[in-house]
Amino acid sequence: LFVLSVCLSVCLSVCLSVCLSVCLSVCLSVCLSVCLSTNQGEGVAYRGRVLIELSTQLDGKADRKLDNISSDDILMAQKYQRRRKFSLCAVFHSSCMLQEPGEPIQFEVSIGNYGNKLDSTCMPLASTTQYSCAVFDGNHYYYLPWAGTKPVVILTSFWEDISHRLDSVNIILYIADRLESNLTSLRTAILAKASEARLAEIWLKLINHMIEDLSNFQVPELEGRSNLTALDVQIKKLRDSAVASIREMAKRLKEEATDVIATLTDIEDWLERLKQLAEEPQNSMPDVVIWMLRGERRVAYARLPANQILYSTYSEQACGKYCGRTQTIFMQVLGWRTD
Repeated sequence: LFVLSVCLSVCLSVCLSVCLSVCLSVCLSVCLSVCLSTNQGEGVAYRGRVLIELSTQLDGKADRKLDNISSDDILMAQKYQRRRKFSLCAVFHSSCMLQEPGEPIQFEVSIGNYGNKLDSTCMPLASTTQYSCAVFDGNHYYYLPWAGTKPVVILTSFWEDISHRLDSVNIILYIADRLESNLTSLRTAILAKASEARLAEIWLKLINHMIEDLSNFQVPELEGRSNLTALDVQIKKLRDSAVASIREMAKRLKEEATDVIATLTDIEDWLERLKQLAEEPQNSMPDVVIWMLRGERRVAYARLPANQILYSTYSEQACGKYCGRTQTIFMQVLGWRTD
């Protein structure tokens, strides 16, 4: 689009060139906003919460003057400004499948501005690994020779305590992940043309797990939360109602179903509804970003949603699914996501 704009500006008038450039920039910004909102792209945009009070009235010409904020309004906003200390610890076990040796390699872990060694607004933290030179693995790739000395990165950051929101998200995702795993097993058995008895066994296990998980569904209480909002209350009512509805449908399906394959549509609908219930519009905790630096140049990164590694004292299901667990992360080069 940029090349097209330049070529036209040479052939046509300056006015047309400016109009085309404005239209292209507007379309591009709208497209970028939509893609970021639907998780189809990534960028440097951060969406936070702004506390604003607007009032309108039919009156004469408004006087342009500044008024001091009242003490009551300041006190109302202060409950949303409280911060809690969070500690993040990352242990690097191995780094492999590097395509070329090049300059020494370093990894950096950051959450928001905390841990970013190029940011001067936060105090320096032990957020980076030691520089290491890649070694040929004898086949096609290179790796970092950490051997028995594993790099450890520890960050301390301060954020609004929204554990009651992320705990609820993790509990719902736990149920959804278990259902998805059982559904995958059922689909595999169908494709493998398993016997009807085997299909019934797998299907019954799925339904029983679903009823058990939804019957034990319990999220943190909202009473006493300093940063409680009206949206928190409405979302809890929505989730409780949806979970109860799915539970009753699962019980009814267990009693009335006669064909395993015919129930797949209903089960897939349950899974989609659970994933929608796990969306949290008030998540103010940034993603954890792992950067790969070659020399001083950032060449690749990986993003991890904070709720996936968050520890919770509420219950085991409320902990992130990767909290305290070793996971394999495939990093992607800088640029636009192709998926």
